[in-house]
Amino acid sequence: MIKPQKLPLSELFAVNDFGAEQVAGLSDGLQRVFAYYRENAIYSFNASLFFGPAGRNSFSCHFRIAARTFLNMRDFASDMSFHQMLLAEPVSVVMPEQVAADMKHYFKTC
Repeated sequence: MIKPQKLPLSELFAVNDFGAEQVAGLSDGLQRVFAYYRENAIYSFNASLFFGPAGRNSFSCHFRIAARTFLNMRDFASDMSFHQMLLAEPVSVVMPEQVAADMKHYFKTC
């Protein structure tokens, strides 16, 4: 087993580099995101943690989290729309800049 190094996520490339310090940092960030979700009545999300192949420093580790919201608030249809399924186009019901502004105070102590 390879001993994990103390590196920021942007300098991690393989799962073997991911150690306790990175888990703690990711957990801290997730708690902040979850606080925002809780205050905004968001109770469902999808998340992924990606790594590249071991020994190849070409794909750095990254984490994605996306709230699952209803695009159709009248009928509460699935969060998957034809834009995503048929056109392979992402859809956002809130401007990313607004989400960033709303979440900014959750990360002020970082």
